Amino acid sequence: MNMHFRYCIFLFLLSRVFAASGAPADSPDNALSATADSTISGQDSIIGDLSPAKTDSIQSIQTVEQPDTTEPGTDSTSIAHDSVSSPSDTSLREVQVDSLEKTIETIPDTIGEKSAWEGIDTSYKFYFSPYWAFGAGWTLGSFSAFDMWEKGLPRNLADFGLESEIPRAQFVPSAHDTDTTNISYEIQESPSNYHIYFPLMFSVATLTDTTSRLRFESSFFFIRKSLISSLQDDSLSNRIDIKHSLTYLSLSLGAQYSFVIPEQYFRVNETEQTTFNAAFAVAPLTYIQTGTSAKAEGLPDGLFSHLKSRAVTPFSSFDAFGLGLSWKIGISSLRSFTPSTGMNIGIYYLGHWSGMFYGDDSRLKRGDIYAATSKPGDNFSMIAHRFEISVMFLRGKKPPAQDK
Repeated sequence: MNMHFRYCIFLFLLSRVFAASGAPADSPDNALSATADSTISGQDSIIGDLSPAKTDSIQSIQTVEQPDTTEPGTDSTSIAHDSVSSPSDTSLREVQVDSLEKTIETIPDTIGEKSAWEGIDTSYKFYFSPYWAFGAGWTLGSFSAFDMWEKGLPRNLADFGLESEIPRAQFVPSAHDTDTTNISYEIQESPSNYHIYFPLMFSVATLTDTTSRLRFESSFFFIRKSLISSLQDDSLSNRIDIKHSLTYLSLSLGAQYSFVIPEQYFRVNETEQTTFNAAFAVAPLTYIQTGTSAKAEGLPDGLFSHLKSRAVTPFSSFDAFGLGLSWKIGISSLRSFTPSTGMNIGIYYLGHWSGMFYGDDSRLKRGDIYAATSKPGDNFSMIAHRFEISVMFLRGKKPPAQDK
């Protein structure tokens, strides 16, 4: 189709060249012109683009002046007719044909081509259909279990019930009665002052449209804090390394409802949607564990046993399983990377309750975490209020035209 169209243009322009050169009305060139005119009558827009500029350049070639060599009394019409077949005119026509071919080569070959986006709905958004997401968060806030535990951690020798001088004869039979061992207490690593953890999240959005969506999600997190310290004698080569730790972990399942905030009320630059979110979750698996361990280096067995009992026994160790509930509200903004992927960043207030902890067939008590608490016999439970930032990577269905 394209080659035929170009050939018709070539015939049309060539006929104009011969007509301008003085070809007779009944010549084959005029017949070709008539044929070209009828063939490309529907292509006026393209010819119109070529005629003003391209044909002017061709006419300029035809108007090259030739010397007037007409003899007196000679028929000028006959000479003009004979000059059509002269060698100079043949050269001019060759130049004109070359020019026409180059002109036709520049015509864009757009007939029959289709846009790469033809058939694709550019308004398509993958998050208007079901999609899934995974990501992580960063949370900061209160956590009363760790606050209580830290209050009971040892800070000096008196917290172990020890003095700085210990008679060696009580633990080493060969020692003299006057021999003593000087003991000191040193903290190598203190627990952080901030309660920070990084939850891992996975969700599936099922009921979605242009104004709202419902997601079912799961979340897992754990947080651990430790106090690492040592009891050592005056030689600094004999010591007991002590480690106190508290671990808390939770696995929750819940749902989150999101409502799109109209742009005239609130909008984040370079994002496609901003939503108000509210979520509620149940944590069927909640676990808390605390323990103290001690390891000796270079101390006699008798003295080690004494110091270990002082270092470990006053601090209880336990593990217990319980239940939890959580709720959060906040806003998030969504941005697409490709027609089927994107990212969602949210800022939330997060509330968390946990309780009903059982370990060794008995309820966990407040006194198990901190012996000096005002109500050691009460069942342990806690409420935490936290700030959370989450980043979720989204993946949904591709536009229909891109399905494979």
